[in-house]
Amino acid sequence: MVFNRGFTLRPATHLATWLPFLYGAVSAMQDNWRPISDNAGIAIRSWDVFTSYRPLLGQPSRLARGLYDPGPIQYWLLTVPVHIDPKAGALWGAALWCMMACSLTIEAARSAAGAAGGLLASAILLGAILWIPEMVSQPLWNPWFGLMFFLAALAAAWAVMSGRRGWWPVLMVAASVAAQGHLMYEMASAGLVLAALVVGLVQTIRARGGLASYRWLIIGVAVGLFCWSAPLLQEFTARNGNLSALLRNSSGGSGSKGGLTFGFQALAASIQPAPVWWTSFPRIESLGVASTWPVASGVVALVLILAVLIAAIWPLRSRRTAAIAGVSLLIAPGETVALVGQTGAGKSTLVKLVARFYDVTGGQVLVDGVDVRDYALSGYRRQLGLAPQEPYLFPGTLRDAIAYGRPAATHAEVPASPRGARFPLFTSP
Repeated sequence: MVFNRGFTLRPATHLATWLPFLYGAVSAMQDNWRPISDNAGIAIRSWDVFTSYRPLLGQPSRLARGLYDPGPIQYWLLTVPVHIDPKAGALWGAALWCMMACSLTIEAARSAAGAAGGLLASAILLGAILWIPEMVSQPLWNPWFGLMFFLAALAAAWAVMSGRRGWWPVLMVAASVAAQGHLMYEMASAGLVLAALVVGLVQTIRARGGLASYRWLIIGVAVGLFCWSAPLLQEFTARNGNLSALLRNSSGGSGSKGGLTFGFQALAASIQPAPVWWTSFPRIESLGVASTWPVASGVVALVLILAVLIAAIWPLRSRRTAAIAGVSLLIAPGETVALVGQTGAGKSTLVKLVARFYDVTGGQVLVDGVDVRDYALSGYRRQLGLAPQEPYLFPGTLRDAIAYGRPAATHAEVPASPRGARFPLFTSP
């Protein structure tokens, strides 16, 4: 029997990250787990989502009195498990969501860099679990819950900047969960969103597509507004808005700072030697360790990280064209050409470059002596016919599938199309 290594490796990378959370949740429940301290507050507020006392903010912050983590998304995600199982729903619900975050991280990384990317993401996730083993038995604690979604946001940003802009809505959700889960993730999450947005817009503008090519952006913005609807509602309806309070706490006065100040300090502490994540975890729990770093260091770190990330990601956009980097090909009008080669030689890539599924970063693809990037995308593709090697079943009827490229085709034109292709499905109009 022959096994497909890619087929078996892909679920294995997911399963490897799921098992610790499953084991941790089951073990804790067997030990008669009860939510106490911060976990009790999370469970109670998750229950309140379906009541008239629904929360609009996150957990109370230890940085300063009267401040809260930015938003209640974690409560939204846990409310159904808590209502199903008031005793332990917050525990197993958080474990399931952390498993979901692991899968999003792996699939986004795989989208950006293939099987190697998925394997790398799985290794990083397992490394995080080994660094904080308590995370699998207490996954609902908001710093750990936020960490798993921050890793998902990191992978989704990687995918978006690699040209997979369909991951942009996922990035918005994951970054929102991380930023609202704890203040330590707010600046890094915002930086990922901003970097991915800039690179995605540049790619879309260069592709010269129509309004439909910005669908990723529109959906992502809508998702982001939904994720931040509760904090924005609290900000504009309450006497003391939490978001503005966090900003005010970022400047002036003495003592611990929250908001942007703490976000930059946490970022600086995470990268300067010795990085805070390399120290003993009880020291991290105090949160005071981050406040010893200057805000300017965090600002510089954010700028440098974004610059390095964009510089590292940009060459990956052309990774599929590497196999045909030295190809020079001229096809005369009316000529029939067959491309033959081993898997990975670049046959499908060459066809997709002609169809402008993605664009070259060096050289040109000319049709009738004109660079294909200079044609209007919709009009150009109407002149093409493509039968890809990956089968796809369109939803709807057979007529809908045939008329997919011309929804306004008449009843007589639809049967003529397969007959012209010597595929007579229709015997009469």
